[in-house]
Amino acid sequence: MVFSSAAFLFAFLPLVMGLYYLPVYRKSERRSIRYKNIILCVSSLLFYAWGEPVYIVLMLLSMVFNYYVGIDIEENVLSPKKKKLALLLGIGYNIFALGFFKYSGFIVESVNSAFGAQIEYSPLPLPIGISFYTFQIMSYIIDVYYGTVRAQRKLLPFMTYISMFPQLIAGLIVQYSDI
Repeated sequence: MVFSSAAFLFAFLPLVMGLYYLPVYRKSERRSIRYKNIILCVSSLLFYAWGEPVYIVLMLLSMVFNYYVGIDIEENVLSPKKKKLALLLGIGYNIFALGFFKYSGFIVESVNSAFGAQIEYSPLPLPIGISFYTFQIMSYIIDVYYGTVRAQRKLLPFMTYISMFPQLIAGLIVQYSDI
């Protein structure tokens, strides 16, 4: 879904804003924040799924995996080797996922060209926002590693931070501590 499309401007955005500002839980600030996080997370996942629904699974896997990587990094603060291993595992997973979808076609074509190989390749559609949310996730786990932020212990706020669709127009990576 494109930000300037009629579907986004006249259906998706007004619906999300209406649900977000719906005064459901005025008495409890905690419930209000949880409700708003649910609205933002679900609507953001729908936004990403609009173009290629199957890739929402990749995004969910990345979020859950890196959520636990962040916790593992923080829990191993007294063991620098384990802490660094968790960070490298997280970064390795993220770089692999990004590289696979962005560069696997280029690599196959290069191998075919350089070595005269005939490796069959079917181009994969690029998951919407994969670069954005992958770098967003890596920024988070690196910040946890350096102790700039604490690891998020609740999955919903973490998923909301990673998937929040309005951030796509922010340009640069928005750090976890800013959100």
